[in-house]
Amino acid sequence: MANITTFEARKVSFLGEWLYRVHVRGTDLLFINLAGPQGPLGMLTVPLGYLGLPGALLGEALNWLAKKAKTSDANETEDPELLVHQLEGSFKLYAGEIREAAIEPPRTSFGGRGRAGRWVVSARDGRKMQFEFDSAEQLQTALDLLVAVLGSTLEVNVEWDEANHRFEKKSRVNQS
Repeated sequence: MANITTFEARKVSFLGEWLYRVHVRGTDLLFINLAGPQGPLGMLTVPLGYLGLPGALLGEALNWLAKKAKTSDANETEDPELLVHQLEGSFKLYAGEIREAAIEPPRTSFGGRGRAGRWVVSARDGRKMQFEFDSAEQLQTALDLLVAVLGSTLEVNVEWDEANHRFEKKSRVNQS
């Protein structure tokens, strides 16, 4: 069996957040849906954040309940190829389908919520996706794997800041 290497990332959009475990197999990226909005209740959590602190707290509570109630464990012993077909919201992306990809610093707005950074993907079929990393370790793992798989398609716009112990926007050095 091939060596399977993984990292976790959250797909974010106006409709909500989905937590994925991304398996890298050769040039395939297998996105296994671990948790995310399921039906109308899941879609309700995003607008609640616009109701101020009480709405944001209610939204977080609903997200926590949804994660706790999630019955489908993306068990690490199961074949990710099978899980892509079994778990709703899971999908497979071949590296050749990705037109552009970039690792960016975290958003500075309220929506960033202490995340370590972002991965912005544009597919050849026009789909655009944005993923966020919960920790610097997840971002570093993703960076190591994605550089190997995507090569020059991946633009890396972050660098490690040892003083602040986090990824920050890569400084542009003027070379004259």
